[in-house]
Amino acid sequence: MPLARWTIACTLGELLGFGVGGALGASAFIAIPDPTTLPLAAMLVLACVIAGLIEGAVLGGMQWLALRTTYRSLPARAWIATTALAGATGWLLGSLPPTLVSLLGAPTTGDAPAWDPDLVTTVLVSAALGAVLGAMFGAFQWLALRRHASGAARWIAGNACAWALALPWSYVAGGMASAATRPDVMIAIVAGTGVMMGATVALVSGLFLRRIAPRTRERSLQVG
Repeated sequence: MPLARWTIACTLGELLGFGVGGALGASAFIAIPDPTTLPLAAMLVLACVIAGLIEGAVLGGMQWLALRTTYRSLPARAWIATTALAGATGWLLGSLPPTLVSLLGAPTTGDAPAWDPDLVTTVLVSAALGAVLGAMFGAFQWLALRRHASGAARWIAGNACAWALALPWSYVAGGMASAATRPDVMIAIVAGTGVMMGATVALVSGLFLRRIAPRTRERSLQVG
């Protein structure tokens, strides 16, 4: 698998997928910044799940276009479906903590200010979350890849490393947007985030992908 092809596929996939899904998710959080009722919380979480499905489906589709030259019998439906499910699950898990805090009411002591982490803390926390979500993401895709590649379990570790480095871009960018952000600036933030996330995921996971060989049947299909 040429690293350049994989990088282009992932970068375009995240640019388009996060461009649409991320815009939907960001709009939902801006429209419902403090979901203090169950219907509002449900609407916010549902919007995030849909955003994840969109991002995952688009990313999965672009990845499959690159993978099919190496893994000829890898079914598009299985790869795209598992990637979309992984994206939806990731967005769901990411949206639940702040939504539950707003819905249930965060415990406070007197007039203690809300926690507002600095940049370093944001990067470290999001990197740790990215490692967990990346491993989950890789596990979903492993379900589709394992029958077509030897050593496919490496894909789980590869995604954990890749998303640990990629997810902080999303959280840092999220701190730059607000209800007062102009539409053109919002588009630029979302597009830039998608490119940086996609390129990071591609470069790191691509190094692992090069160590995952197609099974004998896949190699015979390439020769044929």
